[in-house]
Amino acid sequence: MLKSFLSINQVSSPRFRVFCFPYAGGGHTTFSDWPDYIDNDIEVLVASFPGKGKRFSEPAIDNMEELINSLLPDFKQLSDVPYLFFGHSLGARVAFALAKELEQLTIRQPLRLVVSGSPAPNPNENVLKLSDKPDHEFIEKLHIIGGTPPEVLAQEELMELILPSIRADFKIAEEYQSLPHQLNVPITVFTGKEDLDVNQSNLSLWQDFSKIPISINHYEGGHFFIETQKNPLKDLVTIINDNAIEPEQLVI
Repeated sequence: MLKSFLSINQVSSPRFRVFCFPYAGGGHTTFSDWPDYIDNDIEVLVASFPGKGKRFSEPAIDNMEELINSLLPDFKQLSDVPYLFFGHSLGARVAFALAKELEQLTIRQPLRLVVSGSPAPNPNENVLKLSDKPDHEFIEKLHIIGGTPPEVLAQEELMELILPSIRADFKIAEEYQSLPHQLNVPITVFTGKEDLDVNQSNLSLWQDFSKIPISINHYEGGHFFIETQKNPLKDLVTIINDNAIEPEQLVI
């Protein structure tokens, strides 16, 4: 049984897969209804990081290299059909880092990388450091940022259990950087117009990481626009359908 990727819709013989990478502290619930909007032979899988979900018993990982290495064994078994990556915030960086590693290992690449709510991982990027804050201050920042239900943040015993993994997620997002490395994979950028965590003027720097001209989609909303707006999912479904065309349907 694969532990690093949770299948949302359990497709026995998929013709295409969508791999989703959640934001810091996030999980599969963000993506739980996505299969309702796509063909039933397209499988939606969500990355499961150590310290969370069915990997809760594993120590949380706080650096990108180890995280990618923990995902690779299971991913290799799932790369037998065409696929694309979608990642939001931390997930966007994980998706890029995994695609970069797959290229180096000459493993099948994603047909497209959709990066959402994240600046490009250029080394000169200024990142607000939260992962080293004291618990009370870190939790207060989580309240402000959103993404974690207030009723969860209010439960002290629960927070004691899950805070290490959330803190590890933030540390990865804060510290991961990459020199410009152009993948032979098209990149689509999703961004919220009111997202204070992302410098909108720097989104074009994602071009440093693809040989193919990137596209940038702007949406109403803040950092968690993918959970408050319908248009991002509509556009993603279009992207999925465009990339999941069966070979016999292609016009040459």
